[in-house]
Amino acid sequence: MIFNEADESQKLLVSVSQLRRIKGSESLESMVDMIDTALNICISSVKSEHPGISEKELIKSIKKIYGIRL
Repeated sequence: MIFNEADESQKLLVSVSQLRRIKGSESLESMVDMIDTALNICISSVKSEHPGISEKELIKSIKKIYGIRL
C-alpha cells in the first residue's frame, strides 16, 4: 500500500474528533479504520528505517512496538 504518512496522520486526527459526534456501529467502524491507519503508518515507518526487512522481521517489529506478546 502506498500512502502519504502526513495525510494518513491528518485523517487519524480528524477521525478522532468525528468519533465524538457519532454513535454505535459507525463509531466502531471508524475506530477500526483508525487502527488500520495507525498500523499502516507504523509499518511504513519500520520499512523506511529498515529497507528490505523480511515479512517475518516486520511482523516481529510491529508486535514489539504494539507490545503484543504471543
